[in-house]
Amino acid sequence: MAKPLSERLKAALSANARASDVAQLIDIVNAEIVTATADQAKHHAIAVGVGSSDKEADEAADAENRAARRVVRLTGQREQLEDRLAEITAAEKEREWARVAEERAAEKAQLVADLKAEWPLLEAKMVHLLWRIAIFDKHSNDGAEAAARECRGNFYAPSGPIPRLISIDLPRFEGDHTTLAWPPRRQEYDWALIDAAAGERMIAEAAERVRSLEAERVA
Repeated sequence: MAKPLSERLKAALSANARASDVAQLIDIVNAEIVTATADQAKHHAIAVGVGSSDKEADEAADAENRAARRVVRLTGQREQLEDRLAEITAAEKEREWARVAEERAAEKAQLVADLKAEWPLLEAKMVHLLWRIAIFDKHSNDGAEAAARECRGNFYAPSGPIPRLISIDLPRFEGDHTTLAWPPRRQEYDWALIDAAAGERMIAEAAERVRSLEAERVA
């Protein structure tokens, strides 16, 4: 059995009311207002009707007044319910924003941890490979990069030039963030002057960096 409207109104204004319940109750109150308004109009017609007796007119006028007061009361209750619904909705949005913010903070923390754990080694491995590509292709007519990527050795396709791996700009993750991890600074390394021995030394240094980071991860 459904609870009386007065009890449901009190529950809707309580601290633990749900938005769906309040919204449903607003619909019920709207329906009650429509009914009370129709009753008011019906009783008014009888109260002023020329065919009504004095007793019927007086009774209808009293009923009209009661219906009018009910319309006023229900309208006020609806306004309270609408205010309460707005409060609940705002609170639910705040809780949702807080939940999303907490999830984003956790996601950020995990991403930061993953970047710190993974990127330095990935960067070192890329630099090592890039040195190997640069030195091998400089001193060989049979390019390793083109073979690995299965593209034309002149790095040119009918649609245009093919970007080279050794031409990328790789940001430095740690240390001086204003410099690049690759390519090496031109004032230190002139590609035209790097001979095979110097190239092997660069490759060895890059490989040692990889080994050192891998050892840190195991430790």
